[in-house]
Amino acid sequence: METAGTLRRSKVPQREAPTVHKFQVYLCDFLCESLVSNVDACEAYLRIDFDNFKLFKTEHEPNNENPEWGFKAGFQYCMNYLEQLGRRELKVQCFNKVNGHLIGGAAVDLQTIACGPTHYQLTLRGGERKEARGTLKFTCVMKMISTNLTIICQDLTLTMQGCYAPAKLRISTTLDEVENRGAKQVQNAPHSPEGVWPGPFSFVFETTLKDLLKSPSPECLRFVIMDEGSIRQGEALLEFRKNFSTKQDTPICFKVPVTYTGTVDGEQEPESFGMVGELEGVILYQNLPVFAQLVQGLWVDGQVEGGHWFMEGLPFPQCMVDPPPVWQDPTDRMGFEFLGAEQQHDENEITPVDVDDRQLAELLVHVDLPPPWEKRR
Repeated sequence: METAGTLRRSKVPQREAPTVHKFQVYLCDFLCESLVSNVDACEAYLRIDFDNFKLFKTEHEPNNENPEWGFKAGFQYCMNYLEQLGRRELKVQCFNKVNGHLIGGAAVDLQTIACGPTHYQLTLRGGERKEARGTLKFTCVMKMISTNLTIICQDLTLTMQGCYAPAKLRISTTLDEVENRGAKQVQNAPHSPEGVWPGPFSFVFETTLKDLLKSPSPECLRFVIMDEGSIRQGEALLEFRKNFSTKQDTPICFKVPVTYTGTVDGEQEPESFGMVGELEGVILYQNLPVFAQLVQGLWVDGQVEGGHWFMEGLPFPQCMVDPPPVWQDPTDRMGFEFLGAEQQHDENEITPVDVDDRQLAELLVHVDLPPPWEKRR
């Protein structure tokens, strides 16, 4: 019973900590063309500001109106609220070391980078009237990371020669075969006389969409089929890229061939005996990254030239009225025109840049600049 002197104490609800969203960022290939410095001598250098999260300064290039820098940097960018990406910017300013004056600057918002091209061409503007002072070109790879991307497969059924086949399964993924991913994840499905396993069987990774769905050398689920005595009877591979949806928790039905490879007496190299059965089931994905950049394309002063949607359903730059065409894996195309030995190549065509996890890991510990030239917030 409460008395007059009793104070009622109520629990103060605690706020949940905001989600930390992570991106792998790689900057390189900075150059300027046709700089206008309004003085006889020009020794240009760049000041690069990535949302005040990372600040860099390049070397100066003496007496050059078309300077190129060997600058490159890789780092992990973190933020709490994705809706703020459009209000945050990558800013680049070009200065003349001779007099310390600003030649010109340019900027692009981070949401555009996260879902747009990797290549940028911006007009440097300076002076009171913000007149054009030259052209800036650079590459920015920005991959959103999911720290707990979850792959679930369930309702598995094995058939051989059209009949349910007794077996047990060992399930793993090729993502574990990438360096520095830690212990390999393996799920063992017990022996089933009917060849049916309800599951679910789950795998959790820290990865990006472009690493999960990369091509060529696609990542996949690997099913090793064994008899009751653990003798290998075949293997099935389920490619993530061909069995994927950007919608979370969307069940995707699949059916993949089971093939058998063995060694014939007297032969050292294993020989494929072809398809011996089929494995079907359902796969779904959870905790997917929201963003992935376009494949190819060029951002030119607020407009996208070329480029393809990496996957249908992903965000794309707001300047585009309609979504770009969906990228088609060259290995999936019909015909053999892309295998021709004599292909015409446009010297001005931009080569796609992508960085896998191993390369990014190396860049994260190596910044090609002296320590005083980098500022950490």
